[in-house]
Amino acid sequence: MNLFIFNSEMGWLIIIVVALLLFGGRKIPQLAKDLGTGIREFRQGLMNSSQTTTQMIEHQPQALAREDQSEPAPKKRAPKKAAKKSKARA
Repeated sequence: MNLFIFNSEMGWLIIIVVALLLFGGRKIPQLAKDLGTGIREFRQGLMNSSQTTTQMIEHQPQALAREDQSEPAPKKRAPKKAAKKSKARA
């Protein structure tokens, strides 16, 4: 689909006029501010998750080394099966 309206200055002017008609002149600055705040928070969230992932990867070998040094857990024994009692008929 070719969106020819975005290729010219006149197309952008039409979009701006339609936005003014839909939202009004007073709401557009608030919408732009909210959009900027949302983008900023999204980027911060991405950076925080990236840092958290990096920290987890860096600390993982240390955690594995600590697990290797600890004593092995005792093996659990399987429960014994109850012996069936056979009734002897006389």
